[in-house]
Amino acid sequence: MPIVVDLDGTLLRTDSLYESLIASFRNDWKIILELPGWLASGRQVLKDALAERAHLDVKELPFNEQLLEYLREKSESGRTLILASAANKKIATEIAEYLGIFSNVLASDRITNLKGTRKLEAIESLLPGQAFDYIGNSSADLVILAVAREGYLVTPTMAARAAAKSLPTVSELFPERVLATRKPAIILRACRPHRWLKNLLLFLPLAAFDWNNVSAWISVLIGFIGFSLCASATYVINDLIDIRADRTHPRKKFRPLASGELQILEGMIVALALLCSGLIVCALVNLGFVLLAAGYVGLSLTYSVWLKQEPIVHVMTLAALYVYRLLAGASAISVVPTYSLLALSFFLFLSLAILKRAIELHEHLRDK
Repeated sequence: MPIVVDLDGTLLRTDSLYESLIASFRNDWKIILELPGWLASGRQVLKDALAERAHLDVKELPFNEQLLEYLREKSESGRTLILASAANKKIATEIAEYLGIFSNVLASDRITNLKGTRKLEAIESLLPGQAFDYIGNSSADLVILAVAREGYLVTPTMAARAAAKSLPTVSELFPERVLATRKPAIILRACRPHRWLKNLLLFLPLAAFDWNNVSAWISVLIGFIGFSLCASATYVINDLIDIRADRTHPRKKFRPLASGELQILEGMIVALALLCSGLIVCALVNLGFVLLAAGYVGLSLTYSVWLKQEPIVHVMTLAALYVYRLLAGASAISVVPTYSLLALSFFLFLSLAILKRAIELHEHLRDK
């Protein structure tokens, strides 16, 4: 009795399409200009183009270890395993070869997006008149679960879980507590609220120039909230960009995006929501403040994509990001900080940035 297994969101705790998108962007940011054309040609063309450019290392992808162990036991007992996915065939084949437990791979190519009824047709063509079990996770799998001898859901979407209640042959493997209850805490971890303490620097110009002005305190407090939301957006975007490197890091691999607790698409939505809401809140202060907040975001993203790789420039950029906070705080109360304050602050923060990098290098060498 063959077992047909879905890939994205089932065997993987992530989606190979978005993994390919992030990896392709990391390799060459200019692919953004080509995305609309690929998407207009069809989702299958987009998947194929990204798969060719992503060069994913499938060993680094976050697998559902419980399911993988279950499938290995079934394979050892003699069950035939088939990987059937809407993911691109290049990626699905590489994963099947790496795991070594699948006898066949059904996946999307440049012509066909193997999802829903198309996937069912491919399965029935491979197994004509033969019964099979199916393991999936999404609403698109329901058409297959409905005809499978036994169907199983793994980390299902809420829509799939609700719809599957009407299918008596479908049950849930390794049932987890509904992730909707955990998702806010996971998103909060990705936002890194503990790092908002850095934004207390916005209050420094207030303490130095306008301590007793209540309206100034309110302006800086609003600015602090908006600036913190923008900063969290940059943290999430940075985790998206560095997701591949984070998965090989002894500590960073437990971050929500790297571990697969937070899906890449969810991370994109969270980052966009944080950025938009942060800039809106910053706009309540004054025009200069929102421009400085936007400049901070731009410099942070430039650092993540490019400046981080430059040996001296990267620590100078970190120092500049701290000085940005002082400038923003001064803008919130419409004062001009002195050159001596800015110079002293820059070199103080530069020293701290160098110390931070020295500690990271020491830890890296120790881990090796």
